Amino acid sequence: MFLLSGIETEREKHTPVKQDTAWEAVVKAMATGWNRDHESRGITQGGKISQETFIDTYDPSVLRREQYMLYEIKWSNNKRPRQNCCHSTQTEHAEIYFLEDVFQKQRSDPSAHCFITWFVSWSPCGDCCKQIRDFLKEQPNVKLFIYVARIYWHKREINRQGLRNLMNIGVSIRVMYLPVYRYCWRTFVDKEDKYEDYWPRHFAPWIMLYSLELQSILQNIPSCLKISSFKNQSPVFSLCVDEKQKRALALANPYYWGAAACCAPRDTGAGCGELLGRARGPLGREPSAGSQPQTGIETEREKHTPVKQDTAWEAVVKAMASGWNRDHESRGITQGWKISQEDFVENYDPSVLPSVTYLLYEIKWNHRRRHWQRWICSAGGEHAETYFLEDIYRKLRSNPFVHCSITCYISWSPCGYCCQEIMDFLEKMPNVNLVIYVARLYWHKEETNRQGLWNLENIGVSIQVMDLPDYNYCWRTFVDDEDKYDDEDDYWPRHFAPWIMLYSLELQSILQNIPSCLEVSSDENYTPVFSLCVEDEEQKRALTSANPY
Repeated sequence: MFLLSGIETEREKHTPVKQDTAWEAVVKAMATGWNRDHESRGITQGGKISQETFIDTYDPSVLRREQYMLYEIKWSNNKRPRQNCCHSTQTEHAEIYFLEDVFQKQRSDPSAHCFITWFVSWSPCGDCCKQIRDFLKEQPNVKLFIYVARIYWHKREINRQGLRNLMNIGVSIRVMYLPVYRYCWRTFVDKEDKYEDYWPRHFAPWIMLYSLELQSILQNIPSCLKISSFKNQSPVFSLCVDEKQKRALALANPYYWGAAACCAPRDTGAGCGELLGRARGPLGREPSAGSQPQTGIETEREKHTPVKQDTAWEAVVKAMASGWNRDHESRGITQGWKISQEDFVENYDPSVLPSVTYLLYEIKWNHRRRHWQRWICSAGGEHAETYFLEDIYRKLRSNPFVHCSITCYISWSPCGYCCQEIMDFLEKMPNVNLVIYVARLYWHKEETNRQGLWNLENIGVSIQVMDLPDYNYCWRTFVDDEDKYDDEDDYWPRHFAPWIMLYSLELQSILQNIPSCLEVSSDENYTPVFSLCVEDEEQKRALTSANPY
């Protein structure tokens, strides 16, 4: 069995004015508004789709009314697959047109095994799922793989149940991920109309969100994704996951999707159905002091609230400023300088918003082989960064010209004031190289904090969001050995991945000095809600470097 790649996604009720109105328009258009004039619908006479149509209809960050299908049929008695395109008609969805028209014309030998791969811009509705099941019961030699760019009305139980039913009879349902997009680009897009370097990296956040929602559908757990839209505005994708859902959704982790895998289908007889096999991703990579930026890109910690945003953030600031002491045992720091498992997991989980700041640090001197590794947390009257700088300065002031590399792993990014203190420190210590990894961004909407991070980056400080290999490295390096899981190698915070990506996007927007794309709030159960809204194509492309692939 191979691991499903980007995991399935969903297309939500959205609306120019209110959701139902927009979705009624979508359904009406799909049912009555289209014809199969291929040239006018972006499909050439040679069965290829135009570049413009492909990008417009398969972009998961927008909610288009059209439904397109790119399909590949491979027969066991014919080495050459048939590849073509179609779209919905006045009377039927693309799936039904394929089953009743395309497949019947292609089939010549009922005993031959057939592998069919669909790449659809919207997932099948509940009614289409039922007809697909009936079709597969009548055709036992057919194996079907479905890749979807979005999920159709993902909140409707009939559609959720339909997708589960398909999975239960062996249909592979997956969200289209980046290598699949590239495969479709090379295979189905008209050659005269495309450029070779197409790589839709800015699709990654929406692939992740749809993957989480599809996984919730297939595991039959509550929905975690809400999509809303208002007239003349970009869709807002909101992620809300409670503690029980996090573990269940760990499979929806793009680091398992095989970033370096080949973009052409394997010779398995399944066409693109096994585009990527099981690939664990960069598990073995461990960051070293002074290393270059790693994959997951910058993150942010947003104003959040048990009741309303300001109240929660005032509580966070108050606790950071006046409420803490440096009683190491009570703060989870052992006498052997290592942090307890419980404190590490609780304070470095990017999906929650704790009020304490922890800082793990590692110093490497050029003339020493052994690293100096310690950790601290915020105390009464000063932030963790301030105490850290004072401690480091005492260690280095005897020889300010010594060359060293310092790597910090901080549970919250530095505030604007701490950023200025870091800059002053580096001015006194010109031979110090500083790399900062953050689990969250502190008050990312505040201009002083955004400017502070931007200033640090401009003087050569590397600021990055902690990626999964960074968590793994910190677990092995800084967590108390007596307090770890029985099998420490099994620690792998896969459910962190969505929040790593969201924070990475926001940090990238800070460092590129473009508008914020992330909102963090709380629902009625005080569960953090992370909402992604990217306004236009220019902003999307500016954020492409925040791509973990």
